[in-house]
Formats: sequence, structure tokens, C-alpha cells
Amino acid sequence: MTLQPAAVLAVLGLGMLAVCAAFAAVGLEQATALLLGMLFLIPAVLNLPVAVVLWVPFSFLPPLGFVGAAPTAGAVVILLAWLPSLRAHGAPTRALLTLHRRRIGIAFLLLIWVTLSVSWASHPDNGLADLWQWWLAGVAFLVAVTTIATPGHARLFVLALVVGAVISAVIGLLGESLSTSADALALAAEDRRRLGSLLDDPNYVAAGLVVGLVLATGLLRPRRPIANALLVICMGVLTIAVAATESRGALIAVGVAAVAALLFYSGRRAGVAVLLATLGAVAAMWFSVNPNAWERVSEFDSSGSGRTALWTVAWRITEDQPVTGAGLDNFVEEAPKYTREPGQLEVVQNIAEKPHVAHNVYLQFLAETGFVGAILFVGLLLACARAAWLAGRLFDRKQDRDMAALARACLVAIIAFAAASFFLSDGNDVRFWLLLALGPIMHGIAVRTPTPPTIAG
Repeated sequence: MTLQPAAVLAVLGLGMLAVCAAFAAVGLEQATALLLGMLFLIPAVLNLPVAVVLWVPFSFLPPLGFVGAAPTAGAVVILLAWLPSLRAHGAPTRALLTLHRRRIGIAFLLLIWVTLSVSWASHPDNGLADLWQWWLAGVAFLVAVTTIATPGHARLFVLALVVGAVISAVIGLLGESLSTSADALALAAEDRRRLGSLLDDPNYVAAGLVVGLVLATGLLRPRRPIANALLVICMGVLTIAVAATESRGALIAVGVAAVAALLFYSGRRAGVAVLLATLGAVAAMWFSVNPNAWERVSEFDSSGSGRTALWTVAWRITEDQPVTGAGLDNFVEEAPKYTREPGQLEVVQNIAEKPHVAHNVYLQFLAETGFVGAILFVGLLLACARAAWLAGRLFDRKQDRDMAALARACLVAIIAFAAASFFLSDGNDVRFWLLLALGPIMHGIAVRTPTPPTIAG
């Protein structure tokens, strides 16, 4: 017997009230977080893709207090609604699972390896405390890849990522902090307040802003003047916010994204060049009234922040444990041991006195999960980027220019993320797992898009 949506809502609603009552006995904050998450209950039951789209902007919220806990509660609700959909929509879901089996398989193997790495870590409690974040990101990837299956839902999904980035920019410009990394470096906040630096590392904030900026370009469509004007305004806000973070890594990511856009946006290079010049002018105007920010951004001295020392130590750990690494979240525990090896380290306070992450996702994977984990992560990154590239080519063949442009925006955004990750340890950042999901999503839609009939001459 198939349950009707009303019956499902009634059962889940009663369960929600019971759980909330239990949480209220522990604390009002936990109950409020659960209630916020349960706001996804109705859309998850009635229209799962819409629920996923509505959840995406919440992934940009800071993991602080009951508001930050709401995305996790919402993800649980969406997952519980997704599982029955495997039966209700079995054939389409199985088709997507088959199409993306390699990419999903790589993601699953990566999560398994990351989980296993806790077993050989010298301090397993560190990894166990954050392991749920990895699986949350992986579940978000799986649900998105198997749920967002139409051009309309794909556009809404991309728009939701842009909205999340704009929300983080607005909150940041208003003086709040926004980041999805709990162990970010906040040393730069000691001298001068930067956007997003009140509680966490502005570089994590900036990476999400760059991704939103790139994706917004893919939503621009001909004959949509009002929508395009709003998107351009959003891009202007994001540009100012990126500049306000004073993140050198974000500046490099923007440069890489610009080159990638000119390379892959075939047929639209003139428009891309004009847009880049416009956004560059906006950034230049902001820096002109904030010369101290420009002075910091233009000073590329990685040794001053201790990154060079962190990278050196990460490589030393990799050389010592090349296959398995030190274990999840054990870089901060193992790093001080490697500062006494031969070879001068200019800045070591971020290692010995104030242990921090490697601030390079690739070196972080190498140091903590060995070459196995690093290869799986890079493999997933490349597989998703290739899927977006293939989608762009398929849409071109099927004469869908708008979706082809959106697919290439997804590709450029993934490339920008890969560049920004040279300065971040953001492997478990759910925002970027959602970004990676865009590659398979666009490829799946492109494969199912019918080829227009050929008109006989």
C-alpha cells in the first residue's frame, strides 16, 4: 500500500513533535535547531528536488548555534525523504545511479578511506568528532546527483548556490562571520577586520563567494533583462565582498576562473571579456578607497602567514607515511614532531605553539590519508569537472546554448574551487561537494536532452 503525502506528513509531523519534546527537555537551542530543520519536511515529501534547492543556501550558514545546526537537521529530513523515493521513482533513479556509477563510486571509496584512516590515527578522537561532516557532504552529493534531473531544477540548484553566496556576502559586509570550517585560521583578523574574519578564516568565505560569482555568469540568458540586471547586481556585491575578504587565494582563484572562462566559453568570449572588465573596475574602485586592503592582497609572501612552513611539514608527514597518512584530523597532532627535522622553517608558531591545518587541501589529504586519499579526492574532482565539460559539448550538439553556457559555468566554478583549495583545507566543505555534484547533474541532463530533428534542405 502506498502512503499518501498527507498520511506521510501526519506521521512525520507527530514524530517531529515527539523528538522536539525530547530535545526541549535537554535544551531550547537543540529543539529550535530541529524545528528549523523540520521546515524542510513538507517540501521534502511533496517535491524532493525543490526541498534540495531550498536547503542549498543554508549550507552557507556558519556552524554556530542553533541556526548553524539547522542545515544538518534539514539534511537528515531530506535523506529520510530520499530513501523512499528510490522505490517510488526506481527506474529514473537507477538510471542516474548507473550513469554516474563511477563518480559516485569514487566519492564512496573516498569516504570509506577517510573513515578507515581514523583507525590508524594516533588521536582517533579528532577524526571521529568531524567524521559526520564528511558523510553529510557525501550524502548531499549523492542526493543532489540523483534528484536534480531537469534543466529547470538544475538552474534553480545553481541559483540556490548563488543565493547562498550572496547571503554570506551580505552578512559578511554587515560584519558577521560566515564559514563552514570549524578549524580555520583567524590570524589575519588580529591586525584589521576583514570580511568574514570576526569568528573564522575569511579565505573560506572568499572561496564560496568566488564560486557564486562564477555560477552567476552561467545564469545570464538572452532576452531576460530584469533577471540579468539582478544577476549583475549580485555579481557586483560578490565582487566587492571578495575584495573585502582580502584573500590572496581568492584573488588567484578569480584569475584562474577568468582564464578558464575565456578558454571554455566558446562563442561568448567578447561578452566574458566585457563582464570581466566591468567586475574588475568594481573591484578597482573598492580597492581605491581601501588602499590598506590592496596593500595586503598585493603582498604575496606566504612565509609571513606560516603557510610555507605548514606545507613543508605536510610534505614531511607524507614522506614518512606515504600510503596511509597520519589519519583524519591528525595533522595538527603530528605536525610539531616534524619541525625538528633537518631543514629551516621560517615560521613555526602555527605548528608548535598554535597548531593549525595545512591550508592546502591536497597536502592535507596527503598528510592525513596518504596518496590513496589524495588520489581519490583529485580523481573525484577531475571526474566531476570532466562531466561538466562533456555536458557543455553535448548541449552544443543538441543546440541548447543556454544549458551549454550553464554547464561551462559549472566547469569554471569547479576549476576555481580547485585553485582556491591550494590555500584551504576544505575537503569536508559541503558547499563544494554540492558544487562537484553539478558536473554529474549537468551531464545527466545533457544525455537525456533530445537531439533536435534535422531539417531537410
